[in-house]
Amino acid sequence: RVANNSAIMNYNLDFSRLWRLENLDLTATSTTGVTLPDNSNIQSIKLPATVANLTLVDQTKLNKFELGGYANLRVVEISGTPFIDTLQFVKNCMNAGTKLNSLTLKDIKWEKVDLSIINYILGISNVNITGRIDLDSTANVDFATKAALLAKFGNIDNETNALHIVYPNEG
Repeated sequence: RVANNSAIMNYNLDFSRLWRLENLDLTATSTTGVTLPDNSNIQSIKLPATVANLTLVDQTKLNKFELGGYANLRVVEISGTPFIDTLQFVKNCMNAGTKLNSLTLKDIKWEKVDLSIINYILGISNVNITGRIDLDSTANVDFATKAALLAKFGNIDNETNALHIVYPNEG
């Protein structure tokens, strides 16, 4: 039921068949990735700064998440995991200078989003985000940014688009 620190180094660990796993603490390891069971019982995850690949899918019981650092992340997928504040997670990546290769976020509902976050996301080569982003009141989207958003996400102005972006005073 509990997996914790051991002599695990530089590996992607696969816990996908451990459906009863509740607590995972790998902080004293240098593991680079973890595969978790979908719809699991995991309540607590502690990962080291060495993690490069992070997938949190349908971790509905998760109520504690710690990551030793964000700078080494390269691939991130988060969906169906309500405890994780995906906007704050992306801010942490941006602030750490994380050079993500791939970012997948499903059904987001972000409010008061600064353009720096939008520009950070636009710099990621493989992005799949669905949901809604409400820009903050100071956001002034220029033509180049708008064109890049349209190219990457389709008709972001349409509420039925996979990603809908709402501009200040648009509601």
